[in-house]
Amino acid sequence: EAISSEYPDGVQIEVTSPGIDAPLVHPFQFKKNIGRSLNIKIFEELEPFLVKLTNVFDDSFEGTLDSGVKSCYNFNEVESANIEIKF
Repeated sequence: EAISSEYPDGVQIEVTSPGIDAPLVHPFQFKKNIGRSLNIKIFEELEPFLVKLTNVFDDSFEGTLDSGVKSCYNFNEVESANIEIKF
């Protein structure tokens, strides 16, 4: 009833998605994308690179480079991480 008196004409709520090109920020977002290729930019590196995401932990994730080398990255060293979109 408080809402009805506050907004006599009703309310409209819109929920939107950040989109597939939005950067991954939280560990749960990384977990949802295991098996996908990510474009990763590390603070200490000059250029971003591709990693196929293989595992996610509380504070880090594992991935495989195109060369087949497996590596682990801490979330706090990642400047940006985006899903590599392939058509």
